[in-house]
Amino acid sequence: MVYKAGELVFALAGHDAGRAYLILEEAGDRLKLADGKFRTIEKPKFKNKKHVQLKHASVPEVSDKIVSGRATDSDLVYAIRILKGECNV
Repeated sequence: MVYKAGELVFALAGHDAGRAYLILEEAGDRLKLADGKFRTIEKPKFKNKKHVQLKHASVPEVSDKIVSGRATDSDLVYAIRILKGECNV
């Protein structure tokens, strides 16, 4: 499975099960995730790939900011709000 920066994922396991995150980057068999509120860009969550559900949805302008390193926590919150509406969560 291909994981791209800026895509929406939902945690399936752990104390954060059900929480929405955006992918910041792929690090081997783990993903670096942030939601802009509880897990910021400066303090991301590392989660095993098998413990997340990938939605293949992203906001292109926020994804571009994540890739270039210009994204802010408010960008992540904005993108998650939009994507949760698109994904009928």
